[in-house]
Amino acid sequence: MRRERVFLRLAVAVAAAVAPGVTAHAQLASPEPVKFVYFDPHNHITGILPAHSFANLPKFIASFSDPSKHIDKADLEELYAVLQKWYTEGPGKGLGDQLYSPIQRYGLGGRATLVVYKTPASEDELRGAIDRILTSTPWTEFDSGYMFRGDPVENGMPGSPAHYGGGPVEQYVRQRHYRGNAQIAAKDICTATVLELAGTGVHRSEQSINFIGGWKFKNDSSARLQSILCYAETPGSQELKPVFEKMQVLPPVIKFLLMSHTTSLAQIGLPFTMSTTCPSGALNVGFGSWLIGFSNPNVPVDFIFGPGQAPGCNIYSDFAQDLDLLFAFTAGASSFSKVIPVPANNALCGIVIFTQAACFVPSANPLGVITSNGRTQMVGL
Repeated sequence: MRRERVFLRLAVAVAAAVAPGVTAHAQLASPEPVKFVYFDPHNHITGILPAHSFANLPKFIASFSDPSKHIDKADLEELYAVLQKWYTEGPGKGLGDQLYSPIQRYGLGGRATLVVYKTPASEDELRGAIDRILTSTPWTEFDSGYMFRGDPVENGMPGSPAHYGGGPVEQYVRQRHYRGNAQIAAKDICTATVLELAGTGVHRSEQSINFIGGWKFKNDSSARLQSILCYAETPGSQELKPVFEKMQVLPPVIKFLLMSHTTSLAQIGLPFTMSTTCPSGALNVGFGSWLIGFSNPNVPVDFIFGPGQAPGCNIYSDFAQDLDLLFAFTAGASSFSKVIPVPANNALCGIVIFTQAACFVPSANPLGVITSNGRTQMVGL
């Protein structure tokens, strides 16, 4: 019964997000108009918080309503000491000069920062070192940043894939302010993330969550599902209403993608691999679709099939190059892939392609289809 109640809460939250006039914004007084709002497409939920926020998460949350409560040098020094201890006395000690790999995900650059800046000479150096180690972008060893931050989702905090393991920052955050309670820490991680989106002008945010292996229910509870519910419900909470009003912003609209579509690089003469996760188990029937095109129409599926047929699903490829409508894969699988050979033809260089996946999930909505994020890239050498 508990599982059914959780899914009902999710359905209510999703309905509130798509029903006309029934959004998280409805009860807020109209704030002053903002100059710009942003759409944040397909991010990774644990990559949103700035690196310094983990030094003192409660203080970071409080700063949105009271700017005098900001993270200071003492907070940063305490966090950095934890990272140094991890490297000199903890699990990082035996890594030596090992390069990043699918098995060993702590990046060499992040670890080298702990050596070069063993004792930062200023607060600027201290902030820079923490940013270098914990910022999750392609320019700072993408997965390494998540590795240092930890694996919140599988341990009760919203976040990244299971194989990342429990990083030193995750453990520090729990122990410093939450007495080791993962659930309470999870709530504050969620709250801080929602406030950060609002504070940076992100009005709509599409987030991904690792979905390999399905919901992973344990003792009739799913950390992944609880994570999605937190981000669906928090923007409209009464607790944050006065904070948003003081910030003079509307709460962000957050949508989770249960299908996370990735690709290899598109290079002439090499195979091009498209992959996607999807709801596993009895939910899917083993059929999906692949779309490859030359533009992004960004059209709601409901615009084509009618209101309420597939709420929240969009089409991000015009499929002018290829539409593989009934791609078969193992029924119940949590992911599927397709490989396309790219001819060794220099004339293809520079062509921009737009790809997307879809999966047939009869119980998901009236249409029985859910769509992934879109991918854009240029064919190269």
